[in-house]
Amino acid sequence: MAEEKTQPTQPTTVNNNMVKAIITTLCCCLPLGIVSIIKAAEVNKKVATGDMKGAQISADEANKWANIGLITALVGWLIYLFVVVVFGVGTFMSF
Repeated sequence: MAEEKTQPTQPTTVNNNMVKAIITTLCCCLPLGIVSIIKAAEVNKKVATGDMKGAQISADEANKWANIGLITALVGWLIYLFVVVVFGVGTFMSF
């Protein structure tokens, strides 16, 4: 009996990381969040045209830009807290 070889199936959906992109834009870093939103929007267009590899690349790019935005915001807050604690900037603002 001949065995049938099955072709590996490609996934029909790709996580576009839109939620992470929107959270990054609203809460953290606007410019990097906008880039992430644009890349996340590309994912659905590429899935609709059947370009699954391109969709995955765009999803990875959206995730990368959202992560960069979140890390940038975290570093910014840490620097801000360092300046406030070390230099006591908050004590001069009470006037």
